[in-house]
Amino acid sequence: MAIESIELDTPFPSRNAAGVLSQRIVRYLCDTRPAVGSLLLTDADLASRSRLSHSTVRRALRVLHKDGWIERRPGYGSLVGPRVALSTVSGEAHASMHEVKSSLLRIAVVAAFSRNDWYVSGVLDALDMLAADRNLNIELLSAREGGTGEDLGRRLAQSKPDVMALIAPRLPQARIVIEAARIGIPAVATGTSLEALNVPVVCEDSVQGAADAVERLAREGHRRIGYISYAVTSKWVFTRREGWLLGMNRAGLEADENLVCWIPEFANETTVQPCLSAYFKNHRPTAVVCASSPAMQRLGDYCKRSAMKVPDDLSVVTFDQDYASYQARFGNSDFKPDVVALPLKNMALSIVDIARQLADGNLPERQTDLPCELRPGVSVRRL
Repeated sequence: MAIESIELDTPFPSRNAAGVLSQRIVRYLCDTRPAVGSLLLTDADLASRSRLSHSTVRRALRVLHKDGWIERRPGYGSLVGPRVALSTVSGEAHASMHEVKSSLLRIAVVAAFSRNDWYVSGVLDALDMLAADRNLNIELLSAREGGTGEDLGRRLAQSKPDVMALIAPRLPQARIVIEAARIGIPAVATGTSLEALNVPVVCEDSVQGAADAVERLAREGHRRIGYISYAVTSKWVFTRREGWLLGMNRAGLEADENLVCWIPEFANETTVQPCLSAYFKNHRPTAVVCASSPAMQRLGDYCKRSAMKVPDDLSVVTFDQDYASYQARFGNSDFKPDVVALPLKNMALSIVDIARQLADGNLPERQTDLPCELRPGVSVRRL
């Protein structure tokens, strides 16, 4: 049954009638808290009862739809939207539209699940946990690796969120950032892939994380501590190497460049094995810091082929809490290495804080670096 007790009898001003109509509908929704999905008056009924033009009514409803107060169903009508269930604003105070709007933050998330599932899932889980306490409406705009084209632009224009968040974005997703800016939707991202697009980013402190890993190994008596990474031109590769250098310095150890192993970017299993074999044969590290989950996976493949045992023959600290892949590659369902864990929960919290600043028209810090956590496991032994 249509909700018919919205205050429409008092006259509307000649200017900003659409805004006043929006405020009255919001006030009614906050006061009465109707069930989400309840049917509202039709556009024609609203126009008739308010004595406003159909175009004015449509403008008011577009605003309400954008902010999540109603859902527009072509050919069916307007329904009470999800924002009503989340709003903490009481209609008794006759709150202004601005006050009501500030109570809920709508974030559209663009994330690709075909890689880095532990990363994307971790950030999304944390955002979901924050939703109730922080009054968030999280919309998953895309979860496909290739979802970077015109379809994303259209969906973004339709949903009109307050802010768009990109989780572990890749270069092809630059297009959606540009499209969002064109239609006035600010963006925030995790990682550094799109830093050239002037989007505020939330990152792990890779320098601190790698330095802590080296110092952990040095405390266990290791002196020849290596660094293994894919040779890709990503900022984190170099900041983690910088952290390795810093850790070696702090531990009073020689940062011999021969202890750095660069795995070719497009190497396959047949080319990685000789690369790692030569590295361990010629330079004989007793411990290594792996810069990423893929590097750790390649090390696992090598260890199985060469019969090298972790930690008996080699101690390892790796970035990324990708435990399932490590257990698969090292062939041990109980294997849980020492890891430099990325601060996924704190990343989500920072995304929300930055999104609030962007939605309020403020300019946040260009980059937020969050400390990593060194989590002990079973991959380090004392010499």
